[in-house]
Amino acid sequence: MRGRQIDFRIAILIILSMILILSCGSWKKEEQIISPIWSDDNSEIAYVLNRYDFKGHWPAGGESKNHYFDIYRMDADLSSKQLIASDIRGQAGELFFMKTQGYFIGGTRDKEFLW
Repeated sequence: MRGRQIDFRIAILIILSMILILSCGSWKKEEQIISPIWSDDNSEIAYVLNRYDFKGHWPAGGESKNHYFDIYRMDADLSSKQLIASDIRGQAGELFFMKTQGYFIGGTRDKEFLW
């Protein structure tokens, strides 16, 4: 009986070790839509697309690096999208879409942009 108990503990230890080793993962490309906003006339949507590398760590979550931010606008029916600005460095902030006036306002932690 004692031998089976030790074998069971070793099997559990091996399984937990494998889960830990396999969960450390490799870097993967990820995308996340942030700051979606309707235009002032509700005919289009503008959003920031965050592209980055992500490496998951179980159970703590993960880490990310190489963040790039692009701004897109899209029809209200989601049928087409247009790139407005690409590879904006830094932490993306709020986005305002004033279509009737013909401009976007957005920014990063460091500065604001007008398109």
